Amino acid sequence: MNDLDKIKKWEAESFKKLDDIKLFLDAVEKVDIEGNQEEQLKTVVNNLEKIKENRVDSPEKETPLKKLSVSYLDVIGIALIVAFLSVTVYDHFFASKVVVVDLTSFVKEQKELFIQGRIGEADVAERLAQFQKFVKKQPKNLTVITKDVVLANGREVSFSMGNAEKSPSDPEKK
Repeated sequence: MNDLDKIKKWEAESFKKLDDIKLFLDAVEKVDIEGNQEEQLKTVVNNLEKIKENRVDSPEKETPLKKLSVSYLDVIGIALIVAFLSVTVYDHFFASKVVVVDLTSFVKEQKELFIQGRIGEADVAERLAQFQKFVKKQPKNLTVITKDVVLANGREVSFSMGNAEKSPSDPEKK
């Protein structure tokens, strides 16, 4: 007999004992001190006989713990799923991340376009405003710094006039 069988047997016996105690207390509770004590004593004896019959004749009762059958693998699986989801949600929404924006090349490109006469002063101001809006639209957990400051391994967020209105939640790796 392994440990699990011993525990199940002990559990079944414990629940039987609790049922027996309840029946006994119900029988004794109904005893009236001033009433016909002989009749009441017979009721108590009858209830105690029922207790004996329950022990011998009744099949094992379904206990709440028997209804719930969860194995160790189920618990481990649920724990792994919860841990994975917790880490994923934390990483996506709360963990601080640093992304890089190449401000120097953007300004240089705008300067060249302005010198060549392709865009006017108002267009330069509008594009700078769009660039600023793009940077401000980044999620709160992203810290945006310029490419000039980063020496290596910076995730770069590229800005072009096509993606000025949308803000990537997962910047591209370079």
